[in-house]
Amino acid sequence: MKNRDIPLLGRVMCRMADICKAEEDSEWLSDRMHHITRQITGMPRGGVAAGFDSLVVELGEKNERLKTQINLYLQELKHVEKILNGIESPTMKTFVVMMYVDSVPQATVQRELNMTRYTFERAKSAIENAESMAKVVWRERFEVVEE
Repeated sequence: MKNRDIPLLGRVMCRMADICKAEEDSEWLSDRMHHITRQITGMPRGGVAAGFDSLVVELGEKNERLKTQINLYLQELKHVEKILNGIESPTMKTFVVMMYVDSVPQATVQRELNMTRYTFERAKSAIENAESMAKVVWRERFEVVEE
């Protein structure tokens, strides 16, 4: 596959899934902090974070990692949006989003876009063999001829 834009398009959903998982972990930790019970004793703990204190530190670290992941995701998303907005053909844009961003199965793409197997294969080949999305030569089914 020559098209250097395709791996970036495919990473967007993975990056988003990573962020969702990190958010769930952070929410779980926050909930755990809220419901924690701590046995209060008169014994010193030697300055080591324990119980609630260690959860506060862990939650702070998780939130920092989450911020970093979100920033990376937003940068990639801007780049992906620029790639997709550069595609002039609405059919090609839909094809690219379905195939390379949403990972929709071939049969579904063919059915939704009303494509034959040959048309699908030709479109996929044109996209994957181009250097980038901007250089794809896409043939529309119907073209208006101006006189």
